[in-house]
Amino acid sequence: MEASVAFFEVPTSKELPKKELKVLQRPKFFEEQKKKLYERQARAMARMESIEKGEVLFREEEISEAHLVGVGWALEARASLERPLCGGVLADVMGGGKTVTTIALIANGVEAARSSVDLSRGRTGATLVMVPGHLHAQWAEEIKNFTGDALKVVVIRDTKALTEVTVKEMVSADVVITKFELLNDTQGSKGKVYLENLERHAGRRVFPRNTMDSGERKIALPRYAGNKEPDR
Repeated sequence: MEASVAFFEVPTSKELPKKELKVLQRPKFFEEQKKKLYERQARAMARMESIEKGEVLFREEEISEAHLVGVGWALEARASLERPLCGGVLADVMGGGKTVTTIALIANGVEAARSSVDLSRGRTGATLVMVPGHLHAQWAEEIKNFTGDALKVVVIRDTKALTEVTVKEMVSADVVITKFELLNDTQGSKGKVYLENLERHAGRRVFPRNTMDSGERKIALPRYAGNKEPDR
């Protein structure tokens, strides 16, 4: 009989000094709009910034056991590795200010993002924000409310808007906002083409497929955010 266990632990930002918090409560562009973050938002943003800089490490550990029934022994092998934490989840109650905290993170890092822009290579420093359809307008309003006109925002409402936006507009944007439904649109031919192109760029099939009556295997994703994932 063999058993394997793997776990990791992620540090938090609870230990952040009060002095640092006061600075972090006023992100770039917020002060001009007479806005600031709550302490808990500033703590979350500080952790997010540290993660983006590669300063937060987490320890990944894997344990494997084998029981030797005949002699009553149990052998255990353990391997551990520390590595930079890649990404995370900003979890808070509804109305807890997750959108504003994320906008603050984008605003604080906008200069570094702009420095990586290369129009000749089509390389943008924009942050891509993908939200449920009913929230994309709210995001654009919140960005303007907290940062004024300091951030250049491109809003892509549907597939038609995606075909109309230019490479220059996309590259020079600070934030690109679009809807989950744009990627999940497998009902129209444009949606299918987009997802298939995405797989070609990835070099492998990454989306689940359903078998059609014709026997053809078609990409199947939920049409709306929050729907159950299709069976593979």
